[in-house]
Amino acid sequence: MERDVPSEGQRPSGRVDAKELERGLLELASVGAVRVVPGTERPIDEIHVLATPGPSPKQVVRDVEALLLTRFGLRLDRRLISVVQLAGAYRKGPERVVLERLTVEQTRQNLLVRVGLLRGDEQATGEAEAASSPESRALLAAEATLRALEKLWHGRVRFGVEAQRRIQVAHRWCMAVRVGAVATGGDSFSGVGVALIRRSDEEAAARAVLNATQRRLQIIAPGPSGN
Repeated sequence: MERDVPSEGQRPSGRVDAKELERGLLELASVGAVRVVPGTERPIDEIHVLATPGPSPKQVVRDVEALLLTRFGLRLDRRLISVVQLAGAYRKGPERVVLERLTVEQTRQNLLVRVGLLRGDEQATGEAEAASSPESRALLAAEATLRALEKLWHGRVRFGVEAQRRIQVAHRWCMAVRVGAVATGGDSFSGVGVALIRRSDEEAAARAVLNATQRRLQIIAPGPSGN
């Protein structure tokens, strides 16, 4: 699924709306705080990011580049992005969800993707199936990852893929996924995740979903099994 790059965040004069860009960048799981400095001779002079625990500074820069390109249509020199992580950024925090396995099976008519996730000692598998096409593989992987996350949180949160796109950042292909979620009680959130395509589009889509959801899920208690 590909979406046209919208022009939100950029004013008709060509200047950017810094606050709108900051709100968009805060949807990234890797960004804890951010300040955008608009330029006079170019749209942006500087972007300063306080990164969340976990991702490397290079990954944070890649996430920022990808979101600016896909959401706002801005192609930015990565040298304008500065990333700070506090000394305690790599200390152990809440258990993170990791991608344990991913399989793609071609049935007689459809494509079936299974994704296995691990959080601490708990494992969950999600599935997604649809008619086989080159465009469906990454989307199915994203959907299967979300179904596994729902099982890990025992139905306390429901997810949907809002957008998924293959993009090029600094001459390297990445997968960008925007995820929407509604938790028990009606609270909702959305997040954007980006992952470098290394082995396959499917694996990158699954990792992008995890990047989009990790930080928000840390504040939602999974609840007891069977609820």
